[in-house]
Amino acid sequence: MNRFFGKVAKAAMIAAVMCLIASGALAKDPQRPYISRTEGTTSLAMPGDPCEGGYFFAASGNATHLGLAEEAGCVFFVGCDDPPDCTVLLTAGYGATTAANGDQLYTTLTGTYDISGDPQIGHTLVSVDGGTGRFANAVGQLDCLTLAPAPGLEYTNTCVGTIAY
Repeated sequence: MNRFFGKVAKAAMIAAVMCLIASGALAKDPQRPYISRTEGTTSLAMPGDPCEGGYFFAASGNATHLGLAEEAGCVFFVGCDDPPDCTVLLTAGYGATTAANGDQLYTTLTGTYDISGDPQIGHTLVSVDGGTGRFANAVGQLDCLTLAPAPGLEYTNTCVGTIAY
């Protein structure tokens, strides 16, 4: 009888180890480094546009995991970080980055935009929250730096962070 229970215990232990190995192999993809650099323009949204009350942005550049990519979305200035001078604006928005093959990453953004100098400087936290194609379940956080010569309609944007998909 002891030999039977000894074999059962060994089999259970082997099964448990195999389950742990399999669960690690089937777990969600690990966080991957992400870097992007884009150049673009912003324009005031017209009445009736999805960005009404904000600015539409469109840019192109290169991004890790996407290659050559284009991004577009809306940014809204939602307040001021330093009343009464109001040179640092609070921002919020959303967008999508599209790879050459059509796969997209969906993003939301929050941050600040300092209009006191030349260049104007934006610091933004971008949250990746889904997409299409291989990015359908993507998640991640990116820290972005925006530089825009005054008056700030053209800009360069550099983002660094991690994503999982």
